[in-house]
This record gives sequence, C-alpha cells and structure tokens, in this order.
Amino acid sequence: MASKATREGTSRTGDQHWLAAALLILLVGLGLHASGITGVHGWSDDGSAYLRHALNILEGRPYNQIPYANIGEQSPAIVYPPVLPLLLTPLIQIWGIDFRVFQFAMLGVFMLAAVVTLAALGRTFSKWTALAAVALLVLDSELGTDNQHINSDFLGLLWVAAFVWWVEGFDWRAQAGRALAWRSGIAAALLILAIETRTVNAIFLAAVPLCSLWRYRKLTTFAWITPTVAIISVALMSTGSSSADGYLRALQSVFSLAAVRRNIIQYSLSLSDFMGMPNTGGSQWIALAAMAVAIYGAFCLARTARPIWLLTMGLYAPVLLVWPYSDPIRFLIPTLPMLLACFVHGTSTLTEKLPERTGSWIRVGLPLLVLLSSARAYALLPPIESGLNSPASLEMYQAVQQMTAPKSVIASRKPRSLSLFTKRYSVTYSHVAPADMRQEFCEAGVTHVVSAPATFIDDEQYIEPMLAEGGFELLFQNSEFSIYRMTLPCR
Repeated sequence: MASKATREGTSRTGDQHWLAAALLILLVGLGLHASGITGVHGWSDDGSAYLRHALNILEGRPYNQIPYANIGEQSPAIVYPPVLPLLLTPLIQIWGIDFRVFQFAMLGVFMLAAVVTLAALGRTFSKWTALAAVALLVLDSELGTDNQHINSDFLGLLWVAAFVWWVEGFDWRAQAGRALAWRSGIAAALLILAIETRTVNAIFLAAVPLCSLWRYRKLTTFAWITPTVAIISVALMSTGSSSADGYLRALQSVFSLAAVRRNIIQYSLSLSDFMGMPNTGGSQWIALAAMAVAIYGAFCLARTARPIWLLTMGLYAPVLLVWPYSDPIRFLIPTLPMLLACFVHGTSTLTEKLPERTGSWIRVGLPLLVLLSSARAYALLPPIESGLNSPASLEMYQAVQQMTAPKSVIASRKPRSLSLFTKRYSVTYSHVAPADMRQEFCEAGVTHVVSAPATFIDDEQYIEPMLAEGGFELLFQNSEFSIYRMTLPCR
C-alpha cells in the first residue's frame, strides 16, 4: 500500500501535468487565433451597433440615439445592452476606430472567458474533463472566426462562467445574515453584468430558483433574493427601447413552425460545424452521434449532481428551437461549455465498461480527433478580406459622403455600418416584392440605395429586381458596391 507521502507526491505530479497541459492549450489557442487577425472586420453589423453606442457615450449623446432603422419584419434588436460599449469606450478614446485593436481586445475577452470557464466547470467535473471541454472550446476554428468580430457573446460567457463558478462554491441553504447579503450581492452583480451584456442570459434569472427546487426541494432565501435584486436593478437601469423589446417584436412577427423544424435540424447537427467537419452525410451522422453522447452525459450528470449550468442548458434549448433566426454555434455559446463537458463526460461514462486500455485510448483519442479535425478546418480558413472596413467598403463610404447630402436617407443591407462610417441616416429593407419595397422606401423617405449583390444574397434576391424595374440612377460602382439615387417620384 502506498504511503501518504507517495500519494501526495503523485497528486502533486498530476497537478503539475494538468497545469502544464492547461497552459499549453491556452497558449496554442491564443497563438492560433491571434495569427488570424487581419484588422478587417467581417460583415456582422452588430459590431457597428456597439461602436455607435460607445461613441454616443463618449460624445455625450443619449445612449439610444441611433441614425438607422429597420423596415418591415426582418427586425433585430435596435438598442443593444451597454456593457460591451462601455468596454469599447476607452479603446476608442485611445486608438480611435481601430479594428485591429478591437479584434485583439475581443480575443483577450475570449481567452479570459476560457480561463474562468475552466474554473467554473471544475466545480462540477473532474479537472481533466473540464480541461478537455475547454480545449475543445479554445481550439475550435468556428469560434476562432467569431472572436475576430465585435460581439458580446464571449464577454457574456465570461460573466456567465464567473456566476456559475461563484454560486457553485457554497451551500445555498446555509446562507444567512451578512454571508447571505454579500454572496447574493456578488451573484446578483454577475447576473446583471451577464444580462446587460447579452439579453438572453436573463434565462439564469429563472434558473436560480428552479435549481434550488431541483437541488434542495425548496426555495432557499439565496435563490429568491439573488434574481429579485438582479431584476430590480436591470429594470431601474433600463431607459427607452431595449434589446429585449426588439427580440420580442421579432419573435412575434416572424415565428413559424418552419423555423422550429429548421432549428431542430441545425442545432442537432451543430457539432458538425464545431468539429470542423465537411458538410456531408457521414459527418452529419457523426455530429448526431456526438450530440447523443452529450445528451447521455447530461443525463448521467443529472443523476449524480445538479449543477445550475446543466439546468440552464435545459431551459435554453426551447428558446433556441422557437427563435426565428438561427446561428447554431454562436447562439449556443451561453451553454456551449456545459454541452462540451457533457460530451466528454458521456464519452468517459460509456467507456468505463470497456477494458481499461481500450477505454483509455477512446477517452484520449476521441477528443484528440475532434481537435485535429478542428485544426484542419482552421488551417483551411481563408483570411477575412470582405467586411465592413475592407478597401471596397471604405471606398463606398467615401463615395456616399461625397455624392449624397447630409440629410439623405440610404437603404442598405448593413445600415448600422453605413451610418457609422458615413454619418448618413440609413435603413434596411424587408423581404417583399419590388413594388412593395419601392412603396416602403417612399414611406421611409429613402433617397439612395446601396447594393452589393455579389456579397449579400438578399441584395441579389430583393434589391436587384427592384432596381431592374427602373427609377434609379447609378452614381458609383466598384468591385463590390453600387450606389443609386431614386429618380422615380413617390406617389
């Protein structure tokens, strides 16, 4: 039998190996993602919305004063939560609108979120299971492209992971007096940051009391005080239109059973994109099998532990299925670490009944194969060349400023980026017939139209047919964009 000193030495060696592996994974992930930064921001219009809010803060304008609008049903949130704009303000103050700086800042947020996620998963899983899940997260090619955009997903994940790490660190039933006050206060503050970064994180408001009922069979004082404080604080801080209002309008206007069917298919196959596999029948079956293993791992975990992140994943799934828009990997981010940890846990559980050597090879080899597939996909990723600040886009913005009056109204597929760079009021368009679109433009006071059919399929399908009917004068054209002036008078 091994002595106590021998066991402690073995434990220290294991800890050192784990720490070395964790540092190696984080450094490799940092190097991979940093090498892909070009300074060109992709065509996510959300980044321009966050920059607009940040500029409003810096320049003393009302936070929700925005020079763009949406026409018709295709209407995402107008006013975005304030935490990310507040993070961007010192960067703009020092470096101005510098997208390379923003991309490195987003990468830093992503890596910090990964570290906190590792700690949060360690509250529930073994340290090696937590590390395997974070390795899948950090070394993924799909997320590598996402963190080159200005978006709130990884900053939201940072607060979510910090919240999970915090609330899983003590017994909710034993909290009273001063301990209850400061522990609930910190938990509520992290919830507020999560919600004011990414509105969908409000799902944790319901998860806290439900987790208390699931775990303890009663509603603890901590479980009702924490979300109550967060709800009151968020309500008091809200001014004017909010992102939640925009999301609810979108859900009411474009909800359909077809979207539900599409989401069931896309999210079931989402691990195919995550693992960097080609979109073929074989890879889809592998993705379905991986999702099945993750679900099996979740059920196994629920029998032995009742973590709040697992419950939240169950609450979040119906929201994703009914949501009218889909972005499988990005929309999964609030619960993606738990999904990946359940996949690793499920794999480990399934292989326990196999011979020890065979089980060890599978437990190590399967995540390694996933990482190699993702690395292959990362190596094949082309650099971002077309985006909201690419040379063709900057040339178009300059032409808009030169060829339109300050009070012009420009219709564009990316109104937030156009208004940010040109200081012109911009609107987007709905997916309707040419005659209806022309009428909508007249009602909105549109004077000019920017079209990029080779870049945006919506322009090809909806704008170009309207332009072909006449009533528009071509003012400018480059490799990507055309600028037209409306010449046909409105009725």
